[in-house]
Amino acid sequence: LQGECVLPETVSATCDSGEAMRGCEMVILALPAQKSVGWIAEHVSDFPEDAVVCSTAKGLYVETKQL
Repeated sequence: LQGECVLPETVSATCDSGEAMRGCEMVILALPAQKSVGWIAEHVSDFPEDAVVCSTAKGLYVETKQL
């Protein structure tokens, strides 16, 4: 399909991170390591307080040489 995708009724899509994470028990981040720190800082208030956060980032954050 070009420009259109049909999602199952149990799946929804949004560009709003707050809406996407509202009520979540687990947040899975699939961001490049170099973008993770900035994105998390920008959206930290969207993360549910008790949610488990799983990062799938590959590589090192060059600035600190940390995972």
